[in-house]
Amino acid sequence: MKQILFSTVLLVSVLAADEPQRHDVASTKQMLAKDAKMLVLDVRTPEEFAAGHLPQAVLVTISDDDFVGRVKKIAASDQPILVYCAAGGRSAKAIKALRDANYTQLHELKGGMTEWIKENEPVVKK
Repeated sequence: MKQILFSTVLLVSVLAADEPQRHDVASTKQMLAKDAKMLVLDVRTPEEFAAGHLPQAVLVTISDDDFVGRVKKIAASDQPILVYCAAGGRSAKAIKALRDANYTQLHELKGGMTEWIKENEPVVKK
């Protein structure tokens, strides 16, 4: 019985480690303030990026044919990465692709730019 319980706890721990950590706006701000090495990855279109993005964000569009290859050029697989899009659909897709490519420290902004703007957080426009 103890062995079954231990195996179950171990399996749940392994599966949970693969899941990205999802953060609301307040905890995202705290996380970014504490970790200067975190890559802020915007996976939206160039037009959306130009209309406004998080400070320090780098654009790598999820619809690019070589999305993972482009991320590999700027981030090691153990580097913390915050991924966001407009509302969460594309960032979830991007996180799955990065997880499949063995990236281990993945974070997601819950609600994406929609929530960031709703909370009146700073936006960079180009």
